[in-house]
Amino acid sequence: MSDHTAAIQCKHPRIGADCQFGERVRIECDELEIGPRTVIGDDCILIGRKIRIGTECWLANHVQIGGGSCREAYSELSMGDLCHVGEHAFINTARKVVMGDEVGIGMHSRLFTHGAYLSELDGFPVKFAPISIGSRVWMPQATVLPGVRIGDDCVIAAGSVLIHAVPSGCLAGGVPAKVIRENAYPAVLSIEEKKAKLEALLQDFRAICADHGFGFELEPAASGFLLNRVLLSLGPPPACECKTVFNLAAKSASGEAGAFSELLKNELRRHGIRLRSYADGGKYVSW
Repeated sequence: MSDHTAAIQCKHPRIGADCQFGERVRIECDELEIGPRTVIGDDCILIGRKIRIGTECWLANHVQIGGGSCREAYSELSMGDLCHVGEHAFINTARKVVMGDEVGIGMHSRLFTHGAYLSELDGFPVKFAPISIGSRVWMPQATVLPGVRIGDDCVIAAGSVLIHAVPSGCLAGGVPAKVIRENAYPAVLSIEEKKAKLEALLQDFRAICADHGFGFELEPAASGFLLNRVLLSLGPPPACECKTVFNLAAKSASGEAGAFSELLKNELRRHGIRLRSYADGGKYVSW
């Protein structure tokens, strides 16, 4: 991944600090906004009228945004913060596509806001309609057709084809996708259950730490764990002799930022625990 400027053709570009662009990135639109620390991978193509991508998003290699009718008046993409779009995913913006924060779109997923080829006057199916996706949605690999609305806190099974709305909190899947379980997410876990999951995550983290030259002693704390003077707290952080605090309830980090804490922060991210803080000058800054 290089930091050179992408090939951008835009009337009104606004690009945040510390964004990264891969090789052969092509962006063509009237209005462009990319939030700070967003990464756009190699061979990505972004074409449309209005494109907004939030803070700390990640577009993997070969993502395409645009497609048929993407230069027309209705074309718009609005992507929230901390979103991920996997390799070879395609988002058509013939009509508006809106997604909230923490949306994970898996590799080879496809979102279509129009479907048309044969004559509507001969009765063939033709549809142009926007797509709306809420916050905290995970679609490992899916096809979303025009007019679909997906609520917050949803998981869509791999290989699904969505033709109808999916209400918030659901597990859905199939061809066509149907609701498999209602009110599945977010699950209400006790503090003991959360600590058990966190401890398993940290024990699994040991091999990754060793590979980077780190080790740690795992010390229980009042509402979490302390390792290498980094406190992971599942509730209000207690007073302790620590140099860094990861407040997992508030999704924030404070104190010193270093190689070990950044490695740990990235491991938490891999498990879907994203902190709205970044390292700047050896300290964590919340956003």
